Amino acid sequence: MKSLIRSLLLVCAIASPTLIADTLVLVSIDGCRWDYPDIHPAPNLSAMAASGVRATKMEVVYPSKTFPAHLSLVTGLRPTQHGIIDNNFCDPTRGQCYSLGDGSKDSTWFHGVPLWNLVELHGGLAASYFWPEANARIGGMTPTYYFNYSQQSPYSARVDQVLDWLRLPEPARPQLVTLYFSSVDTAGHDYGPENPETADAFTEIDRLVGRLWSGIQALPDRNINLIVTADHGMASIDGAHAILVSELPLAPGFKLINSGTRVMYYREDPAADLESFANELRDAAAGRYQLLDDHYLSERGFVDHPGIPDLIIETHPPASFSNRPVALAQRGGNHGYDPKLTDMDACFIAQGPAFKSGVVVPRAHQLDVYPVATRVLGLSPVSPIESDGGALQTILAEGY
Repeated sequence: MKSLIRSLLLVCAIASPTLIADTLVLVSIDGCRWDYPDIHPAPNLSAMAASGVRATKMEVVYPSKTFPAHLSLVTGLRPTQHGIIDNNFCDPTRGQCYSLGDGSKDSTWFHGVPLWNLVELHGGLAASYFWPEANARIGGMTPTYYFNYSQQSPYSARVDQVLDWLRLPEPARPQLVTLYFSSVDTAGHDYGPENPETADAFTEIDRLVGRLWSGIQALPDRNINLIVTADHGMASIDGAHAILVSELPLAPGFKLINSGTRVMYYREDPAADLESFANELRDAAAGRYQLLDDHYLSERGFVDHPGIPDLIIETHPPASFSNRPVALAQRGGNHGYDPKLTDMDACFIAQGPAFKSGVVVPRAHQLDVYPVATRVLGLSPVSPIESDGGALQTILAEGY
């Protein structure tokens, strides 16, 4: 089946031969909340936003988690469409559970055409210095150049490698490069979004992005564009508001997955009474969480996937679900909350010949990034996507 899908995609690409117009470097600062460039020292990103384009707030997909959102950025699909509906979830039809990074072992979890595949299907080359699941053989393909993820990989070396790829002779030079940094997310979780430690982490990434953009500008090829964005924002949490999973109603016959902001229940015993247990969860809520209904999930596009749990309870900041006693419960920050909360909005800044100068879009959506990226690259999607570019269409220079 995978080889058939790839053959069909190749036919589509050949039938509409679009030349790659520009090169795109797509950078993810994991956990970069929409207002970080305003509340933390970020001279480089602030300057890029002032002379380039910025979406002040970027609404993210549901759930606002790392792997679902990163795959949405590079496929233009909602998590239920590309297949990775949470960092950890189960699919009863497969009899398996997914854990972040499992795609490198089994890419059949995925659907859609990631940007790196789209580029290569059109005859170009792609490179990735990390991106969630960029090393998975989605549709039987990977980027031509990629590294298996290592959190210990020095950030300066990542920037150097991206610039080295862009200096390659044209036949070997990638037209798309992805780059990923996790330290801002880590600091946000450990200390909270507005604490000095998170500010320091963000300022260091700002320095590296500035060095990357300066290096790009020094290259002889001026048709290189840079997008800096994120998977989600970050909200402050307080251990005093922790909801202990051990104190929730017992769930015999159900498999439980605690994602911090949601607890998901999968019925494993067909005899388990779903409605009775749902009523127990409602009765125990006491305003601390809500049991999600079909309307809520449908409004957020969380439908039509076999891995959607039978029951989901979801809380809101500063609360979170914890497996530890309240005295040991996590403080700092978390994400995964309802993306309609402003704290979940992500950052978006872009620079380069494909973009206008000095444009600010008040609000965009994460699903707008993929169609805009394809237009920068001079390509057309080879399968249906969710957005035509939405509010981000206004940031493109004439001719893109």
